[in-house]
Amino acid sequence: MTPQLQSSIDNLYRVFYKYPFRSDMQGCPCCVEDEHKRELCAAPLNKLSEDQLSMFTHKALTTWGEVEDFKHFLPRIFELMATSEFAADVTILYKLDYGKWDTWDEPEKDAVKQFLLAWWADVAAHKNWFNKELFIEALKRTGDI
Repeated sequence: MTPQLQSSIDNLYRVFYKYPFRSDMQGCPCCVEDEHKRELCAAPLNKLSEDQLSMFTHKALTTWGEVEDFKHFLPRIFELMATSEFAADVTILYKLDYGKWDTWDEPEKDAVKQFLLAWWADVAAHKNWFNKELFIEALKRTGDI
């Protein structure tokens, strides 16, 4: 991981720290069970595993949680995307649009853009394949690569 990527991840945690975990976060009763909710508070945010976050990541903003809940988990989701083979991968960027991220506070938008640019640079420097989807989705949200 490049120092820029690590710095951008650290910044995400700083910027989004103001959004606490809400134990009363609402989810669709048909598809979000108590067990899924318990997974999200089973460890500190920066220690949550891919398995613990997977269900929330896929249902965030559509059938589970509000924008503030999404913002709470966003630093860890992005960190896992950049440092592992997290199943959410680039598809989580669509959730940014669904959560109207372009209306978020400037420091929040800047933190997301900084992360996307650092993630792309890290991928370009360390992978031996071209991630077209990441390139396109990062470009859409940053305006520059």
